[in-house]
Amino acid sequence: MRSDDLRVQGVGGLLSAYASVLHLLRHHGIVRSFNNPVADVAEWLVSNKLALKLAANSAKGYDAQDESGTRYQIKARWLATTRSSKQLSAIRDLVDKPFDYLVDPEKPISGLVLIGAQMP
Repeated sequence: MRSDDLRVQGVGGLLSAYASVLHLLRHHGIVRSFNNPVADVAEWLVSNKLALKLAANSAKGYDAQDESGTRYQIKARWLATTRSSKQLSAIRDLVDKPFDYLVDPEKPISGLVLIGAQMP
């Protein structure tokens, strides 16, 4: 479907197209849920770039691990406009040290920004 075809769609057609895109992204292994795809796409991108293994969706406090078992929490946000908030979502249970590194794919196409350091 071309983008100008989307402009003539009603709400039902747009939601149907969105659902189709999510199903295809899931089929290709890029997203793992039908929630907002930004986090899933970031996790997929970071895990591929850093050769990480994605954790199960039920894993608490981290999103991926490397071969040595180092845990990574991956955060992302969609900057849809220049006025979009750049604030990350909450990072919970830090007292439990659920991850070793926090990854923020600030520039998801050209590279990754590793923010934070190894948790003490």
